[in-house]
Amino acid sequence: IDKEIGTPPSYASRQREGYALPSIEKYMEGYSTIMKADVPSKCKEFSFLVMNRQIWTAWKQSETARHRGEEESDKCVLCDERETTFHILYECETYSFKMWEEFEQIVNTALERGGEGQPLRLRIGSFQVMYGQKILGLNTDHKWEKVILRSIMQIKSWIYQKRTLRMTGNRTNVVRFTRQRILGHLSIIQNRIISLLQFQGKNCERHILLRDLLLQEV
Repeated sequence: IDKEIGTPPSYASRQREGYALPSIEKYMEGYSTIMKADVPSKCKEFSFLVMNRQIWTAWKQSETARHRGEEESDKCVLCDERETTFHILYECETYSFKMWEEFEQIVNTALERGGEGQPLRLRIGSFQVMYGQKILGLNTDHKWEKVILRSIMQIKSWIYQKRTLRMTGNRTNVVRFTRQRILGHLSIIQNRIISLLQFQGKNCERHILLRDLLLQEV
């Protein structure tokens, strides 16, 4: 079936633009990983939009305006770099990149304190955030795999929601994302996951551990 469908346009366009990408086989596996993830449907839908390059960005807005003979900024309002999907969700050093750094650190701390005996330090990079790839350093079917994937998908949605609020609000406000603020955002996300899992009657002890470690750091 995959051979009949061919290469997804989102993969081909990213390839043309020089983005680092997993193999096409791994890229297609990312769709399955998202589909199977234990997250709300809206969260899955957003991750599919990311895979398919269908979320709105300042760069897309500027290109649309250019075709109309108008001018619009393609810059991120936080750091003045060109705002692409990759930039919003992973690369922005003012916000998203810091979110992933702190999340990676807290996951590794949780593995150490939880006595999981994890032999390797986990790495959460752009392939995991953008394309639903396996967590580097984590064995297949490890009990933390679902926890981390669920968190990545929720964090990704949160980052874009915050971006939308900034774009529809007062752009003149200068937003400073201190480490405490970043950690606070991550703890709120974990709280939301915990509330949903408790409502569903599912185990959430590892999310509680992540949340408590984040609050200790705040």
